[in-house]
Amino acid sequence: MSTKQEKGSLLELSLKDSELRYRRLFEAAQDGILILDVHPLVS
Repeated sequence: MSTKQEKGSLLELSLKDSELRYRRLFEAAQDGILILDVHPLVS
């Protein structure tokens, strides 16, 4: 496997792990969670 492919695979695994951690955080939260973005992408 080339270095680019290895980096891509590692990035993909890292993203999946991050998504899973955030999903578990939101599902386990007993209080509401509000996320505010001071720089929204939609204008």
